[in-house]
Amino acid sequence: MVLRRDPLLQGRNSLVRRRHSLVRSLHSLVWRLHPLVQGCNSLDRPITTLLQWLNGFLHLWNPLLS
Repeated sequence: MVLRRDPLLQGRNSLVRRRHSLVRSLHSLVWRLHPLVQGCNSLDRPITTLLQWLNGFLHLWNPLLS
């Protein structure tokens, strides 16, 4: 039996990997900026929420990509 790769599926997987990479980069950037705004209450809460959301997204996609 010969298994063929589905080009449509390959394209989708590539898109998902690129999106995952983008989210990981965004998470890294926000994580580095977070200490700079920790003293500022108006920014601290939204950034903490964003970090929590990005962490959840990465944990959701990691098993699908490995």
